[in-house]
Amino acid sequence: MLEIGLTSQGEVNNEGRPGMRMMRKKWMTAVHVLAAALLLPLPLGYGNAYANAATPVQLRPTDDAFVRAGSYASQNYGSSTQLSVKTNELDLTRHAYLKFDLSSYTGDIGSAKLYVYGHLVGATTEGMQAFGVDDDSWSEAAINWNTKPPALHTLTEIQVGPAWKWHEIDVTSFVRAQAAGDGIASIALIQPGANGTSLDFNSKESAANKPYLALSPVRSNPSSPAWPAGAGVTFSDIDEASVRLQWPAAVHPDGVAKYRIYQNGTVLDEVYGGGDRSYLATSLEAGKPYTFKVEAATGAGEWSSDGPYQTVQIPGTEIQQTKLGNIFLSTEPVAFVISTPRSSVTWSVYDYWGNQVGQGAGSVTGGQTTITLTPPGYGYYRLDVQAELAGRAPKTLAATFAVMEPFDLSAVGDESPFGVVTHLHRSYQGWGTHLIEPIKRLGTKYIRDGLEWHGVEKEKGVYTFSPSYDNLMNSVKNAHINMLLVTGFNNPFYDNNATPYTDEGREGFANYVKAFIEQYPHIIKWVEVYNEFNIGFGDRGDGPADSRPDYYYPLLKKTYETIKATDPSITVMGPTPSEVNLKWLEDLFKLGGLNYMEKFSIHPYKFPESPEVTNQQMYALHDLIRQYNNGQTKPVWTTEASWPTHVGPRGVSEEMQAQYLVRLIALSLANGVEKFWWYDLMDKGMDETYHEDRFGLIRNMNDPLGAYAPKPGYAAYGAMTRMLNGYTYADTDTVSGSVYSIRFSNGQQDRRVLWSSTQQPITLHATQPLVITDIMGNSLIYTPDQGRVYLTSSESPVYVSGAVSSIESGSRYSITASQGFSGEPVPVTLRHDNTGNTASVTTTFEIKGQAYPLTAAAGEIAQTHVLLPPVHDPGTSLIESSLQINGQMSGKLSTPLKTLHPLELKVQHNWTGGADSLGVTVNNVSSQSVSVQQLAWTVGTQSQTLNLQMALAGGGTYTTTIPLSSPQAPSELPVTVSVKAQQLPDVIYSGKSVLISGNSIYAIPELSPVIDGDLSDWAALAPVRLPQDGTVKISSYGGESDLSGDVKVAWDAQNLYVSARMTDNSFDQNETVANAWKGDSLQFGISSGVPGESLKGYEFMISLPPSGAKAYRALDPQDSVPGLITNYQLAIVRNEAQKATTYEFALPWSHMPGISPDQGLYGFSLLVNDADGGGRKGWIEWGAGIGSTKNPALYKPVRFAAPSN
Repeated sequence: MLEIGLTSQGEVNNEGRPGMRMMRKKWMTAVHVLAAALLLPLPLGYGNAYANAATPVQLRPTDDAFVRAGSYASQNYGSSTQLSVKTNELDLTRHAYLKFDLSSYTGDIGSAKLYVYGHLVGATTEGMQAFGVDDDSWSEAAINWNTKPPALHTLTEIQVGPAWKWHEIDVTSFVRAQAAGDGIASIALIQPGANGTSLDFNSKESAANKPYLALSPVRSNPSSPAWPAGAGVTFSDIDEASVRLQWPAAVHPDGVAKYRIYQNGTVLDEVYGGGDRSYLATSLEAGKPYTFKVEAATGAGEWSSDGPYQTVQIPGTEIQQTKLGNIFLSTEPVAFVISTPRSSVTWSVYDYWGNQVGQGAGSVTGGQTTITLTPPGYGYYRLDVQAELAGRAPKTLAATFAVMEPFDLSAVGDESPFGVVTHLHRSYQGWGTHLIEPIKRLGTKYIRDGLEWHGVEKEKGVYTFSPSYDNLMNSVKNAHINMLLVTGFNNPFYDNNATPYTDEGREGFANYVKAFIEQYPHIIKWVEVYNEFNIGFGDRGDGPADSRPDYYYPLLKKTYETIKATDPSITVMGPTPSEVNLKWLEDLFKLGGLNYMEKFSIHPYKFPESPEVTNQQMYALHDLIRQYNNGQTKPVWTTEASWPTHVGPRGVSEEMQAQYLVRLIALSLANGVEKFWWYDLMDKGMDETYHEDRFGLIRNMNDPLGAYAPKPGYAAYGAMTRMLNGYTYADTDTVSGSVYSIRFSNGQQDRRVLWSSTQQPITLHATQPLVITDIMGNSLIYTPDQGRVYLTSSESPVYVSGAVSSIESGSRYSITASQGFSGEPVPVTLRHDNTGNTASVTTTFEIKGQAYPLTAAAGEIAQTHVLLPPVHDPGTSLIESSLQINGQMSGKLSTPLKTLHPLELKVQHNWTGGADSLGVTVNNVSSQSVSVQQLAWTVGTQSQTLNLQMALAGGGTYTTTIPLSSPQAPSELPVTVSVKAQQLPDVIYSGKSVLISGNSIYAIPELSPVIDGDLSDWAALAPVRLPQDGTVKISSYGGESDLSGDVKVAWDAQNLYVSARMTDNSFDQNETVANAWKGDSLQFGISSGVPGESLKGYEFMISLPPSGAKAYRALDPQDSVPGLITNYQLAIVRNEAQKATTYEFALPWSHMPGISPDQGLYGFSLLVNDADGGGRKGWIEWGAGIGSTKNPALYKPVRFAAPSN
């Protein structure tokens, strides 16, 4: 072969590397076409020119490199001798790029084939796809993951095995098109799928077997049909899921027998050669590019490989932002652009409380329409949009947005207590300087951020801060935001990359912190020494640190001394533990740790517990600090705290997150906390079941509700930063009941943060008007009537501005609503207790703009019942009423309204006759008949629609069964069941069915034991033996005498029964019932369906504290507040002579709605905790998902079996 050298026609740069033309191709814009393959003219006389023999030409790449994602996204690998390709978790994902200058080749291109030499690093064979790249402006010296050009045109796919060899990739059509264009061809190599193994190929920097592009005037198969000059693929009938493609006829003396259509490099279909040469591709995903290529064959099966291709972007219906994150100031237009191929849209707007506050409709012109809204006030909103097209089902989508009061952060000083945690340098996760504006609009003066040690000291003793990070830090400063520098963790040049445990490692860590301070002397003034050393962060690598305080102390001391020697003005803080671990902290304090921190930083996580429970820990913390600090406390900074909004037993709703944020910050400021950082600004990821992905105040960049769009907590925090700007804690009011009232003052005016843990009427005693501001920042003025302002306090905090002499539980006025059903009028009761008044009073209740007068005679109670308009959508909303007394607004009452759908849909995984099935039950839970039209289901690829057209009477039930196949291996099938009813919203179940083998299902037998601590009536039941049948999770397990025994589970019509007889050489249980897991105790969980089908379940704990046997509900699917339960039978007996503890428990089914002894499959897990006097040592579990993590997907599958079964 003839080889053309590495130099191109361009200039040579300073490194001796050839220059190249940097031409960016223009994308075609018509019908979203991204690129077209324009083929070279076919010479006259079929195949003659291509049949002429010619010497193939090799072109070496002018540039080649691989790029790596995740934390390596900014690194360049252009000088590597390898091209690495892998698709896996983010940090492991790599793509390869090659660029060829075609200008030195002047002949026709009959074939173009890329050759790469390499193998798969493993024992299997996996695919690799080649992509055509339009943007040739990249260079191997500069390309990284962040700057890589898009790989749009999927050309073909090959298989790569473990043997090192040459791999041929046919790229003829693409290279022809590039030769006819700018003469440069860029190709990307990418592994399809998500769990790939590394594919390694030699790069042009390799000593041998370098990649090359082979060009020849001879077609790969001269006997195949040829394509005419200018042949291309065109598109029509494009919508969100389909596109029709057309192509011209190929040419062959014997005719064309058939055409083969490729979609993204793989065969989609074959069609008859004599047809109309068009094809409708369906089941496409909106917003994604699809490359379609067509090849032709003769009747003898001679296929072309150089057919036309084009890439099309499938248009989607989407809501486009006009402000980053849909975060608007009230002075800005609130507008959204709806991009859609459909003809019209309708929309509705809902506020934080679920009230509809706007609606409208509009037509679409040129694929877009703009919606401009006029929200009624500040706060969080949700926009629901429905795009419509005749003959198509409506397309529904939504976005969240916030309207904020303008706020000048530059006028806020260091006295502000408000901060938020960020990771601004992690561009691969969507962070960056673009998020500074949402931080400013939030009103938080501080961020907590930093770079890890290994990212700064990449060469021992050399500290590197990139220009992009310098820019980031300066951008933070210029935005008038202060940064708390958090430091950590380990470095490969010290202590074998473990948590620092030697003097050298500690000095290395301290010098890294010093380098940070010296790099940004005018920005950094606060430093946290390490992060959460007391958990896994303090136990990295194979060193002895093991998260122990005696290893944190010398690290703290060395770092403190180094910082103070560098800049004495820097404030140093620690120990930054996760949760309030008093024992760990006391051990640190005994060593003298308090001497090396000027501020005490902590992360008092306790989710899903309430803020009030979380705050209780802080009293003991202050007492402990005083004990070791000469009776004085230390300034406390909460540098992380939060509640995640993931779906799971420890997650909270987004609305509750907003409420908890305000409540915890108010409680913290009242309990000695100087500054507070919420963790964190943005949701880290899109796994709705993973708590770490759902801590944020704004949504992830990939969230379908909008990139960086607000969650309710963002608007609530923004209202708080404004309401308490310039205010400091003054006092806490004493109020009976569950009411909390924390008073702040700016020296001239009082402002209270007020809420209650349950809905509760209260009376504010005042002589002057009060301003009451809701959690979203909207204010109204209330004038006292006879010295009283009436208010309904709830879990949602309000701000009360003005002079209040006292707060009284209870009120003369009330509003209550009964539970209602969709489409039915809402009955509401209005009440005025005028028994303490000698005069008649007429009060006007105003609800949703409608006035309802009520007159109470002197000394009497008056009430009336009114009907409000029906609520269409099920859910919980808030009915609010203002009180007009003597012509003045003197109160604001509210009551929650729970609206149910009259149809209750239950889908249950059953096991009958040794086979899987889904039982579908539709219950009419209302008293009115409902016209049910149809029930439709989809399971995997199977679906069916049942046209019912029936009147389901109140209290009536309809059932049906969906069969499931039983596979040889476990698998999952998506399940959707929907019910349509006349004039009601659809009832939809969406989940999955996990199919398992029958022999993996544990059968729980029927039994009715007497609960007395004597297990003789359990004798006939086979036990679960621990540890033999379970898993030991005790690090220093001492064998069967330490902890072992038999556990049994049974059932009858009334109860679920659990018993255990455990050998335990040291009984220890002196914890509170909520913390019984820290001592000897038994925990079990149960969930609906096969494990993995339900994200939430029930969890109970039984224990024997000194006060007697107790049963505690830790979790339930309704997210009820954890607590002691009643109405059960429990016997726990400790036999010290035999070193044995017997548990026997009967739990009524009424404690577990949705769980019953029927034909259903369920998940169950159990563990026995062990403590020998020093806290929880660990546990032995049967199943999982309780001790290490709260995850019902890890339970064991069980069913309830009759004695004969």
